Amino acid sequence: MQLAHDITAPVRTPARSVDRIAAARRDLEFTAGVGQRHGFDSGATLVVVGRGRVCVRTADGVLALRGGEAGAFHGAVEVFPVRVGSGIWGMVNGTDDAWLRALQRATSELTPAALLPGFGACPPRVRRSLFRALRAGGEGNALAASLRREFLQELIDWQEPRRVQVEACPGRTLQQRRNVYARLQRVRHYMVANSSVDLDTRALAAVVSYSPWHFIRIFDAVFGETPHDFLMRRRLDEARRLLRESRLAIAEIALVAGFDNRCTFARLFRRRYGITAGDYRREHAPAAAMSARECASDAA
Repeated sequence: MQLAHDITAPVRTPARSVDRIAAARRDLEFTAGVGQRHGFDSGATLVVVGRGRVCVRTADGVLALRGGEAGAFHGAVEVFPVRVGSGIWGMVNGTDDAWLRALQRATSELTPAALLPGFGACPPRVRRSLFRALRAGGEGNALAASLRREFLQELIDWQEPRRVQVEACPGRTLQQRRNVYARLQRVRHYMVANSSVDLDTRALAAVVSYSPWHFIRIFDAVFGETPHDFLMRRRLDEARRLLRESRLAIAEIALVAGFDNRCTFARLFRRRYGITAGDYRREHAPAAAMSARECASDAA
């Protein structure tokens, strides 16, 4: 994985080569991904999925993003489709300084801007503006520059809830609060990447350098739910997806999603969605429900 630079330009001296690479790193790099593996060794990366399902690998684990979702990650990142040749996504990568300059040019706010880490649903307007900018081409193109500014303005608006969450983090300065927020998001990423296994609260708390009690309290204050509630929600959402998209039996889905006890899964699923897992499958995935019944019949 390498930073993009002009490999056709002659390299006259090592100093000029370093200057050229440094200049490239001063700007954001926009990249379209279509069914192939892409990655960056450093910096902050925004991944926006237009279609299909892709995996994002970071130091904290592998996170799956579906069409209509996006994630912002700091450090080395690798993006690849769940199925080779499928999926459409866009990526924007740059150093913290590159993001700061680009976002500051796109807003009139005086507060230093940054790409805040996190993942989840991405508004259609943000997705459309990014893919329009990608289709317009690269640097030196007036239309592309205009569309990139439009995308960055949409990105700033989309990040507003995260800026509110940053302010809920402890810390005397904005940078301290952002650092705490980044560590909390790392914990969330790790929890999602490992949601099917038992997670130790003490180990999670150590990531943000807090005691378990303070970690739970701060997590709740920032995200509006405890780490346990967040984990249960993600497990139930994954189970719901599998009920729609897979032909696994409900008991198997409960295990894959991280529930050792099927009765506990059934109770929590009904409490959250107001419907049993079996009824949900029959309403949203008739083919999968039929296949599951056939498998049960064959086993009998």
